[in-house]
Amino acid sequence: MTDAKPMAEMLRRAVAGEAAALEALLTRYRDYVRLVVRARCRGQLRQRVDNSDLVQETLMRAAQHIDEFRGQSEEEWRAWLGCIADREVIRQLRRHLGAERRALRREQGEPCRQDASSGQSRLEQWARTNSTPSAAAIGNERALQLVHALACLPDDYREVLELRHFEGLPFADIGQLLGRTAGAARVLWTRALKQLRDEILRENPHDRA
Repeated sequence: MTDAKPMAEMLRRAVAGEAAALEALLTRYRDYVRLVVRARCRGQLRQRVDNSDLVQETLMRAAQHIDEFRGQSEEEWRAWLGCIADREVIRQLRRHLGAERRALRREQGEPCRQDASSGQSRLEQWARTNSTPSAAAIGNERALQLVHALACLPDDYREVLELRHFEGLPFADIGQLLGRTAGAARVLWTRALKQLRDEILRENPHDRA
């Protein structure tokens, strides 16, 4: 669990211009930003833009505009980063997918919020429908624990979970992408969910009850 007082102090120092505090925050939340981007950046855009570039651009914009951050809590910081990530995905959509330009212009003109299309909301929806203890992890102080648990998984486990829960792909398509049969993809997903649960429980043994 993130300790509220140290987090508030680190945020205060980062906003005040302390480079070390800002770098520590951005490094710690890189995986969170990656998942927000992955949840939002799907379909055509994913084929044209490297997610790592979107993550890097999001972190760079956060660093450039840190003096605009007005929150004090981990939840506010996470939401602020998520908004920047969503806006960066929208910006790239506008740039790369001209057919969607009008709709995206309307979306960018609205205040940043966690609507149904935002990467943060998709991340939360996955957590709510997940049968593991991570169902309670997103949207509260334990969000990073879920993010870190995913980061600890083998690449194929993490990929099958993200394809299934962020992309919403059927197992036949997942299997094709991973070079497996649909049945093998389903087995991989089941094992990945179990290991995700184990990783979270390792950090939160009280959830075993």
